[in-house]
Amino acid sequence: MSQRYKSAADALAESPVAALIAQARLLERLSSIINDATREAGSSPAALPLLRVALQGRTVVITAGNPSQAAKLRQRALALRQAVVERVPEVTGIRIRLQPGESADPVPVTRSPTDSRAPTGSVHSPESLSAALGFAEDLARHLHDSALRRSAERLQALLRTRLERGK
Repeated sequence: MSQRYKSAADALAESPVAALIAQARLLERLSSIINDATREAGSSPAALPLLRVALQGRTVVITAGNPSQAAKLRQRALALRQAVVERVPEVTGIRIRLQPGESADPVPVTRSPTDSRAPTGSVHSPESLSAALGFAEDLARHLHDSALRRSAERLQALLRTRLERGK
């Protein structure tokens, strides 16, 4: 009797972190679309610094770090919305939020555009958190320097904090 092994892609697709990976890919794609659209609309490539992007339901939330940046984004809101909705149809709108003084790379709290349910308690068990931490460490170790790698590193820090609180 021979044992059949799963490919890494199959095992990952069945793992509890599959939704996190899909969410990270969606956020990276949205961030890229929004940053490209703001650069195209500006007079120079450095018209706006890289923006913080999160999802709330089916709405993209763009966080500006200062009032000037928020005003520029609000002027471009219609073009940004059009660029996002054309490329990611599951997103229905954008919201621009001002949050001065926040660090440039926060850990966004996001929810899948198609999933409005709150996460179940079993997701936060020490075993699940440890498995997710191991995956995030492996992911960060094997990615080149990119927004996805930085997201995996932020995920590591968040998971370590949650594990430490649980002990």
